[in-house]
Amino acid sequence: MPVTTTPTVSFRQARRALDAAVSHAEGVGAQVGIAIVDQGGHVRVLVRLDGANLMAADWALGKALTAAYTGMGTDDFGRFAAGNPAVLAAVHSKPGLNVLPGGVPIVVDGVTAGAVGIAGAPGPVERAIAEAAIAALGD
Repeated sequence: MPVTTTPTVSFRQARRALDAAVSHAEGVGAQVGIAIVDQGGHVRVLVRLDGANLMAADWALGKALTAAYTGMGTDDFGRFAAGNPAVLAAVHSKPGLNVLPGGVPIVVDGVTAGAVGIAGAPGPVERAIAEAAIAALGD
């Protein structure tokens, strides 16, 4: 029987991505929550930087979960859901999902391997932090 494998995010990779996210956040003065999940939405790392909103880690996790489950950035998925009442209702039925910008999937060979969620800064800053985290996975 053939065995299939699916790309995922190891703990070491998540730590490397976290270090890059923290460095980028500190570089732009952003106090944020950072979540990195694997392809199944299981938490690999979850932190709230000093000074970040008390809910920032929870919001970041919701964004990471949404990006991992949908394979879409939360900004793109949010626009898609806003135009589709059935999808929006489904999002609201699953506690913790978040369609605000800041969640970015980690894609390997066209397959979602996990996601990064950032919360606590303006959307473009959150996305830049998430992209810095993902870029570190290629190092």
